[in-house]
Amino acid sequence: MRCLLLLLTVLAACEHEPPPKKAPPAVPTPPPPIDPANAQPPANPTPTPPPPTPPANANPPPVDAAIDAPPPVSQDCVDIAAHIADTMIAESKDPQQKAFIEQDKTKIIRRTAEACTRDSWKPEVLACFRKATKMEQMQICAKDLAAPAADTAQGP
Repeated sequence: MRCLLLLLTVLAACEHEPPPKKAPPAVPTPPPPIDPANAQPPANPTPTPPPPTPPANANPPPVDAAIDAPPPVSQDCVDIAAHIADTMIAESKDPQQKAFIEQDKTKIIRRTAEACTRDSWKPEVLACFRKATKMEQMQICAKDLAAPAADTAQGP
């Protein structure tokens, strides 16, 4: 249970950033009083011309879909990942840990679903996770899954 929880926590913590600090609202300062003796008439501002319109046959700039779009995931993997995250939250005894998992639930689900889809988890493994109601049972289901770093650490 600790291994799976640690793995998912490490995955979720990779991009964990505190929320940006909000700047205090700016208070507008009133303009200085105008001396009627030295008052000048307001200047007429020159309007800015509209931006040029592109030619009718111009194509829009290409968008790099690989950067903007997250990798596709299967619905089975999303369902399993949500079940894993819900079980982690339900079994968390420590309120701080539970709050952390709840805060990162979406990230945990996304990364678990991506790993499931990318690594093509077997139907037996998916069925095992579906039946599991405790983290201990999920650890048994995860024993056949390859750890991401284990594949690259082994030499010839």
